[in-house]
Amino acid sequence: MRGPALAGLLLPLLGACSSHSAYESGNGGVGGAAGSGASGAPTAGAGGSAAGAGGANSGGSSTGGANSGGSNAGVGIERIASTTTLVSDGPDLVVDLPSSVLPDDLVLVTLYVDNGQDAGAELSDPLGFTMTSPLAAAGCGSSVVWYGQRVVQAGDPDTYVFSFTSQGIMGATAAFAIYRGVDPSSPFAAQQARGLEETNFALPNLGPLAADSVVVAIFTDDFNESGSWEPPPGMIEFIDSGSIGAFEAHLETASAAPLGDAVSSTNGCGTVYAAALAPL
Repeated sequence: MRGPALAGLLLPLLGACSSHSAYESGNGGVGGAAGSGASGAPTAGAGGSAAGAGGANSGGSSTGGANSGGSNAGVGIERIASTTTLVSDGPDLVVDLPSSVLPDDLVLVTLYVDNGQDAGAELSDPLGFTMTSPLAAAGCGSSVVWYGQRVVQAGDPDTYVFSFTSQGIMGATAAFAIYRGVDPSSPFAAQQARGLEETNFALPNLGPLAADSVVVAIFTDDFNESGSWEPPPGMIEFIDSGSIGAFEAHLETASAAPLGDAVSSTNGCGTVYAAALAPL
């Protein structure tokens, strides 16, 4: 459902909620020793472009059994899982994390509401995630997007139910990616999140990065409901499900972050979140 176009917003971050009382518990939570970790907050960039679409892809293999605890030390950054929820109409989005998640893993979540501007959608509780303020495309579309992050702690749930205040939600979907081997006390070397103008799906410039960094870029496109994505140069795709597209690049040596454009098959407008993950 498309409504009047609103300008994209670069707003302050919502505060992270530290209480576990708002969590919906899943399959017993996360075991192991407690992780340390402030997850940081993205920096709002100026201008730029987005693309988006999340597909149900599983990313790589995990080390350690289901909620078995263990250590992430001595392992390079790897994506252990990624997926998207089914598109739904309603005020709740359920995010189920895999049983292989361990303390100190980094969870990146994207919440997309297709008619968010028309419905006046607001996220009622960040559930312990550090979230961007709601983002919209610059000058077109009607969606609203939140990007969030959390370093997993021992005892965390493996199911999160994100709720929106509006009852008129349509076309809501969530995507997540989980990374292991990220520095839990300082996971990010750089971050940016912003709304994008029509046909502009350029990567934000994250600058020079250290060896073994991983660059992650998550785009949305308000008009790409069932189309496809192509990655920016030097990146690989790991989510492609219409409205959300996600890409990554592993830097073996110290170098500049990738630059260039993602390609959305509908070439509409949307948002982007880009982050450089810092290794242990």
